[in-house]
Amino acid sequence: MFTPLRTRLISLLALLTLSATALAQPATSADVAGSAANDTRKAVGVEAIKAIDHVGQQRYALVIGINDYADAKIPDLTLCEKDAKAIYDVLTSSQTGGIDKANTTLLVGKDATSRNIRKALADLRKIPADATVFIYFSGHGAKEGDEAFWVTQDCELADLAATALPDRDVRAFLDRIPSSRVIVMIDSCYAAATVKGGKALATEFDAVLSKFTGKGRAYLMAAGSGEEAIEAKDLKHSVFTHYLVEGLSGKADDNGDGVVVLPELTNYIDKHVADEARIRGGVQKPVVKLDDVQEPSKFKLTIDADRLQRNLQETTQSKLLREKRLSTLEKLYLDDKLTRDQTQLGQLLLGSDPSKLDENDRKRLTYFAQVLDGELTPDKLQRALDLIETPAQRQVRLAKEATMRAEAERLVREAAEKARMVEMENVRQTKITDLWKTALANDNKTAGKAALAALEELLKLDPNHGEAKKLREKISGYFGPPVLDLGNGVKLATVKIQSGKFTMGSPASEAARKNDETQKSVTIDKDFYMGESEVTQAQWKAVMGTTPWKGQSNVKEGDAYPATYVSWDDAQAFMQKLSQLTGKKVRLPSEAEWEYACRAGTTTAYSFGDSDRNLSDYAWWRKNAFDIGEEYAHEVKTKKPNPWGLYDMHGNVWEWCEDRYDATSRVLRGGCWIYSPEICRSAYRGWDSPVGRDFNVGFRVVLDF
Repeated sequence: MFTPLRTRLISLLALLTLSATALAQPATSADVAGSAANDTRKAVGVEAIKAIDHVGQQRYALVIGINDYADAKIPDLTLCEKDAKAIYDVLTSSQTGGIDKANTTLLVGKDATSRNIRKALADLRKIPADATVFIYFSGHGAKEGDEAFWVTQDCELADLAATALPDRDVRAFLDRIPSSRVIVMIDSCYAAATVKGGKALATEFDAVLSKFTGKGRAYLMAAGSGEEAIEAKDLKHSVFTHYLVEGLSGKADDNGDGVVVLPELTNYIDKHVADEARIRGGVQKPVVKLDDVQEPSKFKLTIDADRLQRNLQETTQSKLLREKRLSTLEKLYLDDKLTRDQTQLGQLLLGSDPSKLDENDRKRLTYFAQVLDGELTPDKLQRALDLIETPAQRQVRLAKEATMRAEAERLVREAAEKARMVEMENVRQTKITDLWKTALANDNKTAGKAALAALEELLKLDPNHGEAKKLREKISGYFGPPVLDLGNGVKLATVKIQSGKFTMGSPASEAARKNDETQKSVTIDKDFYMGESEVTQAQWKAVMGTTPWKGQSNVKEGDAYPATYVSWDDAQAFMQKLSQLTGKKVRLPSEAEWEYACRAGTTTAYSFGDSDRNLSDYAWWRKNAFDIGEEYAHEVKTKKPNPWGLYDMHGNVWEWCEDRYDATSRVLRGGCWIYSPEICRSAYRGWDSPVGRDFNVGFRVVLDF
């Protein structure tokens, strides 16, 4: 029946190494294949089995269980002492654990004081180095801060630190044990709330467990984080200890060889504890952790004496039967009733480990056994063997099956992938339809931003959705180009640049034309927004919080002056931070975008014509800057804009572009205030290292539409 939960984190800390005693080989069904039902062989007597002969003689145990506590404020438990005594019985039984009672200390009830436990742990320092040690503790535990405690029988709740047994002391005792074969089973909780009458879950066992580490140690915890350990009075033990005792008593012996090893025990507990907890309406799954454990399948814990005795008896009988059959085989060959090849095959099969034979060889062994036991005449042996697939035939068959299987798997994968793609496309189309409906429903100035958000998401799913592009352009017209709010009253205005085609570069007839200005047709296939001016000092400070131009020569400070002494790399950092700040994709313009925006639909040397006569109306350049004696970049937007509303595209400061000029440099455009008119032309190309900074270099932003 389901009883109240004993909210104890049950941690099984197992510190194990391989025992040197070898196991006897188990009997197998194929050893006696084909023997007649009326076989008159007599059983061979076997002496009584003792655990120490199979798991080692040097074994020690310390077993502790506490139900009742001297301090009335500590709630009493009900099954801990029964759990401890059951473990004691299993470990000291000559038919299971084989530990001499003289080497075992049992501390239960009033004997489980802090002093007695410390003394018993200290005595383990005297054991031989090749010994195996079991330590079991069942009772309250507590964890306060970073320290965990075993709550001993004489512990005082008001002063745990002074009266309980801290894990650091337990760890010190364990470190002093000379053997590396130490199994520690702790059935307790590490939450102080438990001892104080509350209910606690196993949420911090990892912190406790980390304190108990060492070479060759394996940890088996009865429950994971957030799970409770269940007490079951009908089982007379906690659920975990019940199956621990069962497993150690032999039920965990999965391969039937009569010896329980570590993986068998952990598998048994893992399966049965979880199932039992589920039946009782709880969740409790044991946790296994191994630290530097070599070959855990050879870690011997206990034996099942009856099973081991049967196995040894069957092994002796099988050996006698095999010798008898080999003798009969040789006689049949000498009497010319078997060929040499048949005889040699029979000798090979009879001398092999049947568990390692494949299915066909096991069939062959059966036919030989039938002949040698008189159930099949020798002249029929070859006909029987001919019915069995040969290795060559098997190889051909397996290759064909592998090909067919691979093809079937390929078809299944393709079908699954096709179905997945269809499902993804259906989801995509449904999403596109829903977004389009949302955009249409919000096609007005009041709700237009919701429509634009839906259209942006739609165009990510279907970039070629022409109607969505048209609707986006229409709704965007309700609001005008975006103005980015950089905080503290600082804004960054943009100008919409519509897509189109233009001729990039300059004709041969253009004055001061450079070789790298060769003309070519370029299509700008997407609308975009460009900053109406170069990034100012105020805008840079609002985003980056720095002043790289401060104290530099040929620079005048002021909010409306261009941000200079910024490298291409610095500009990229600005774009990334501004994108995070505004939620929009902000970047440098490509070289083609820059020239397209600078020309603003013109084909002349400047956006205002071929002559530089009016350059001073649109740009700060060498003449008008030096003429007034101001040898620095000037405030933005103090000259006329180009036909598309962009300021300072000619002169003032160079502007970084995204593109490479060559393998080591990045493109600069627009000229600057210290250069002559030809360098301020729309097509002129400059360059600098991406880490270069100067008084006459800045940049402007681009926002994707």
